[in-house]
This record gives sequence, structure tokens and C-alpha cells, in this order.
Amino acid sequence: MKHFRILTFFLICLAWAGVGTASEKAGQWYLTPGAIGVWVDDDRLSEDEYGYALIIGRALSDGVNVELMVTSDDPGSGKANQEIRELELNLLRVWFRDGSWSPYLLLGAGSMNADSPNPALDTTEASASIGVGLLTDLGRGGKVALRWELRLRKQFLPSGSVNDLVAMIGLQLPMGSPYAAPP
Repeated sequence: MKHFRILTFFLICLAWAGVGTASEKAGQWYLTPGAIGVWVDDDRLSEDEYGYALIIGRALSDGVNVELMVTSDDPGSGKANQEIRELELNLLRVWFRDGSWSPYLLLGAGSMNADSPNPALDTTEASASIGVGLLTDLGRGGKVALRWELRLRKQFLPSGSVNDLVAMIGLQLPMGSPYAAPP
């Protein structure tokens, strides 16, 4: 039930987001600082958390982005009181890049580290993500886009796996020049 309320809130925010031209162009690099909210799996023995994300990416074509993402969740309360850090390589399929908004799908793989005051509960294991998002312009002529994202991340543990729901809001800032237009 809790995840349904979170998803509903996220979809309402997406519908409310402004319109404009989305951010980066094919061949252009971008930087995205963002804030995240994490609804952790009950098996983590920790409470829901918040933190930050930092993404550096490149638009490879009009429909594909590749990016490197680093996240860090502040420790919540609970028995484990874990601080979760993640390093992930993402592939995005972007639609309507030149339109008034750009939805995308995300697939990612990487490594997740969960540290707690009890060293027996520390883990560093492989992780994967799947998610959806939306880029909307902030009225700067495509120079800055608001990035909304919701993704499910999974950490593969020797005893099974844990699934967290992660919501992010950030600013996508293009850097450098896009590919030159063909003559």
C-alpha cells in the first residue's frame, strides 16, 4: 500500500511538471545533481531514507543516453542503521528529445555498498535497476531540465536479494557542444 501511495504521488508530480524543450542534444554531455528518497526493503532492517545522486552522462543519439550514477543514502534508524552507497552504469531510452517533454526508460547495473555500525551487516554486492523518468524544461531554452525519476533497485546478496524503491528529482545541466549537424 505504501508503494502505491508513493507511485501515485510521483505520477501526480509528473503530470504537474511544466512543458518546454528537454535538455541535452545528441553527442552532448550532461551533469545531473539530485535528491533521492528511498523506501528500503523490510529485510534491510532500516527505515526509509533520503540522500543524493550525482549523474554524469552523454546523449549517444536522439534516443539513447549512457550515464554513470553515484548515490548515497543517509542512514535511517532501525536495527541496521545502514548507509547505502551505489555506483551504477545506466542506459536510457529517451523519447521526444526535441519535444515539450522527454519520457525515458532506464536500465542499470553496478555495485551497492551497505555500511552499518555492526560490521557483520556490511555488504558490497552487485545491483541492478529498472525505472521510468521524465525530463521537462525549466524555461531556459533547453539549457536546464528538471529530471523526475522512479526506479526499482535490487541488491543481490548471497542469501537472496533486497529491493528498494528510489524516487529522484534533479536538474539536468548540458555541458559542451552536441554533435555537429550534417551538411
